[in-house]
Amino acid sequence: MKRKLKPQVKKIIQYIFIFGLGAGSVTCFLLGMNVLKDNQKTEQLYIELRNDVKETINEVQSPIDFTKLHQINEDIIAWISIPGTNIDYPVVRGIDNEYYLTHDIYKRKNQNGSIFLNVNNKKDLTDPNIVLFGHNTNSENMFSDLKKIYETKEPKEIILYTENDILKYQITESYLVKKNDDSPYNIQTQTKELTLSTCFNQDSRRIIIKAQFVE
Repeated sequence: MKRKLKPQVKKIIQYIFIFGLGAGSVTCFLLGMNVLKDNQKTEQLYIELRNDVKETINEVQSPIDFTKLHQINEDIIAWISIPGTNIDYPVVRGIDNEYYLTHDIYKRKNQNGSIFLNVNNKKDLTDPNIVLFGHNTNSENMFSDLKKIYETKEPKEIILYTENDILKYQITESYLVKKNDDSPYNIQTQTKELTLSTCFNQDSRRIIIKAQFVE
């Protein structure tokens, strides 16, 4: 025979259940607020940075003031720009491929992270295949627009500014790979190329954008 719970016990269980639901809702709300704050901080950070370090673009010299950038962070080694998209950011290289997933260029905690160079690549970008990673965020910053390039196959040009050079690439491929497929990140390739990588719809696949060096 099942024992009936006393009314007081039933009330305690109900209170615990309600408290648990409430706590879960509060946790979700706080996590959502943190993401929103990081999105807002990221957007404002890079608007101010572009105004500060970007000069009038010309065809000969890099328009990026790397002296100012290095005062912010010595890990900054380049600047990537894809005309026709929101991708217009400094590129960092850390001591691993984890740190800048969760830190901005000021080395502050930020869930949007930074655009960063594969740690296997040299800082001077002399490897045949230069590999860059960035998040696909819900606020359309970082590498979010890679999804648009994958879906529409536009635009075609990528510009990588360094302290001493302007490297131009033409997009040749855009495709999906499984998360554990590292083949696109082999830095020793037959031709000089650029590889961009980001997550696809928060699932186990990644978007890969391949571009060939033009000049």
